[in-house]
Order: sequence, then structure tokens, then C-alpha cells
Amino acid sequence: MVLTVAITTLLLSYLAVVPSLLALRLRHREVPRPYRVPFGTLGFTVATLLVYAWIVLGSWVALFPGTLEQLFGIPYDFRAVRGVSRLTFEAFTLGTVVLLLMIAAAGYLPQRMRTRSEGDERQARPAR
Repeated sequence: MVLTVAITTLLLSYLAVVPSLLALRLRHREVPRPYRVPFGTLGFTVATLLVYAWIVLGSWVALFPGTLEQLFGIPYDFRAVRGVSRLTFEAFTLGTVVLLLMIAAAGYLPQRMRTRSEGDERQARPAR
């Protein structure tokens, strides 16, 4: 279960990282890139979407194992494969993910408010 949580948190982080790469590439086309992707921006966009689809699929399977097997009618004995009940697994996994999201929010929100207030102060100062 610990390995699953570690993999899940890594995959979930890429749910934010991968779209950011595409956004940076589209918004800042003039920045020289140290790497080349076949077919330029279109190729990068297609590659990003394919990678993102795999990350979404991997995240789903890591968070909710056995659901795709059930969807496709493939037998999956959760307790035999995981060694715990589905409820125990989901409580531990989702509880850990929620805790990590709360820690991230606790770090992000104060900084966001601080940055916003500094921006307001700059706008309130008279121009020189």
C-alpha cells in the first residue's frame, strides 16, 4: 500500500506539471528550447495529450484498483491481490492524498495571499 501511495502521489503531481509544460510552450514560443519534438508545436501538443492520458489512466488505476477490470468484466479479487479490503485500501490511499493536498494548500494559500497583497501595494504607490 505504501508503494501504491508513493506512485499515486508522483502521478498526481504530473497532472499539474504536464499541462504546465504545454502552456509554457504555447505562451512563450519565442524562448529557445534545448530539445526538439518532431512536427514542432503540433507534435509537442499531441505528445503531451498522449502522456497526459496515460497519467490520468495510471492515477485512476492507482487510486481505484480493480475498477477497470470490473468495467471490462475481468475477474479481480481485491483482497487476494492487495492483501486488505477495498475499504481499508481506499481509506489509506485517499486519506493520504487528501492530507497531502491539505499540506500543499496550507503552503500555497498564505504565499498566494502575500503575493497578492504585495501586488496591491505596488499598484497603490504613485508612479515616479
